[in-house]
Amino acid sequence: MMRPPPPLPLTINGKELENVAVAQTPLMVVFPRRMKTFVGRKDVFRKIDACLEQNQTCLIKGLGGVGKTSLAIEYGHRRAGSYPGGVFWVRLAESQAQ
Repeated sequence: MMRPPPPLPLTINGKELENVAVAQTPLMVVFPRRMKTFVGRKDVFRKIDACLEQNQTCLIKGLGGVGKTSLAIEYGHRRAGSYPGGVFWVRLAESQAQ
């Protein structure tokens, strides 16, 4: 997950709009449900926080079945309030040639 870039000024016909309100409710559309139980991993959350605070790409890697997806989903749910522009889920999977 990457922190989105700051929004550009809104303009219509070259004139910048004033008094544009930003939605205060986090956008979590089509975001996977979190697990009922998720324990620990605070150390990993801190590393992800540090990475994203520097606007870096953060990669979660490991063997299959160790919980990478669950970690990313839980992180998104726990940190949604820190991203007023929304939290977006992008499913990356191998595509098969047709």
